[in-house]
Amino acid sequence: MIRLLLFLGLVMSSPMFGAQVLRVGSSQKVIAVSHDEGHEFKVKDHVCVLQEGKEIACGVVMKSSSKGSIVKLEAKSGDVARGDIVKVSSTGRQPAMTLLDSVGADSSMVDYTCNFAAGLSAGTSFFYPIID
Repeated sequence: MIRLLLFLGLVMSSPMFGAQVLRVGSSQKVIAVSHDEGHEFKVKDHVCVLQEGKEIACGVVMKSSSKGSIVKLEAKSGDVARGDIVKVSSTGRQPAMTLLDSVGADSSMVDYTCNFAAGLSAGTSFFYPIID
């Protein structure tokens, strides 16, 4: 009976939902996270911390190893605690430059400028040499 209770205690205390917060940094902006059993976080993955099924903070994976990952949160969050669930989020921010990739270049908007300087400089040092 005691063995059964110990086994149930171990099963209930193990992470059932995958990745969890292992440690919260003193700045409350950096956290250490374990990996899911079937999936390791990669650098630049966007992840969110969940408490009771609600998203409380999101951030980006800065470092990753076989043991776990370091996540930098977007904003300081005092609500994040050890044991909170961490999931990969597909709604991460996109850099603005990647948004322009979907807009194709119009052939009528070709830039026909010419560089007349050809690499020469006509600054003041050209007319008045500096002597050291």
